[in-house]
Amino acid sequence: MRLFSFFLLFIYFLLRQDHFFAQTFVFAQLNGSPNLNTAGWNLSGNAYVGDTGGDVDANPNELILTNASGNQSGGVFYGTPINPLICSKWTVEFDYRIWGGSAADGLAFCFLDVPPTGFVSGGGVGIPATANGLKIILDTWDNGCGVNPEIQIYSGVGYNECIAGIVKLTNSSNNLNFIRSNSYQPVKITYVNGAVTVFINNTQYLTANFPVNFSGYMGFTGSTGGSTDQHSIRNAIIYTDQATSNAGASSSFCTGQNSTIGTTSNPNYVYSWSPSTGLSDPTVSNPSVTLLNNGNLPITQTYTVTTSLAASPGVC
Repeated sequence: MRLFSFFLLFIYFLLRQDHFFAQTFVFAQLNGSPNLNTAGWNLSGNAYVGDTGGDVDANPNELILTNASGNQSGGVFYGTPINPLICSKWTVEFDYRIWGGSAADGLAFCFLDVPPTGFVSGGGVGIPATANGLKIILDTWDNGCGVNPEIQIYSGVGYNECIAGIVKLTNSSNNLNFIRSNSYQPVKITYVNGAVTVFINNTQYLTANFPVNFSGYMGFTGSTGGSTDQHSIRNAIIYTDQATSNAGASSSFCTGQNSTIGTTSNPNYVYSWSPSTGLSDPTVSNPSVTLLNNGNLPITQTYTVTTSLAASPGVC
């Protein structure tokens, strides 16, 4: 009787799908209570850890980018470059508060190709003039290019409200006055194959297409000018989701017989086995294997399964 044995390996591929049937892979996070944990993050300018009075406690669990004082700028960036290219879908979530002054100038989430330096005050929302990358801005002061507050998405070098190529939603219908508030409000930014979408209070407001093709530095900036506000964030997390792969246990069987590998199917996943030799179907979670051994010694076959989320097969 000739024996055929095979050993199964599994690998992980990172995918993104909103909060179901997947494991979350966290690139970076900025949270903690009673004290904010800033390990791994670099604070610049006027940024500091404190309490704004905008939440229910008096704990230093908020990252304050600026106080409501003139001509301030502050930033906080994760010190290790993040490579979201391992998945073409990722998400940023954070709570923010803009309040306490005369409505200037705003705050931004940035994904930059190099560590930022030279944070600016006023209408630049703290973004350095040489900073290259993706910026999502909550702009509270009108610098002449639309009714503020505005939600803006821009990719390129530097930033100003009137810069060419910026995509924005203005307050022309007075539907964005909520952007300034004494209370914290949740923001979610999703990136899907270059499509950047901004949600505030779980409502979608703006989408633009700006593909990112580099590893870089993610963080937040804020500024004041002649007019002011206190700008702060908390509960920040940058993450993707990953589908889980399971090739099952190793097995041995006789030539010409078959054995089932893999695991129970998840309808939210798509599967791809390699090589496909001897498999009943290389696209299911649990194919059967039938192989022949024409020799006198056992042989070994290794199969690898890659798993991705059905909502975006092959993205990662």
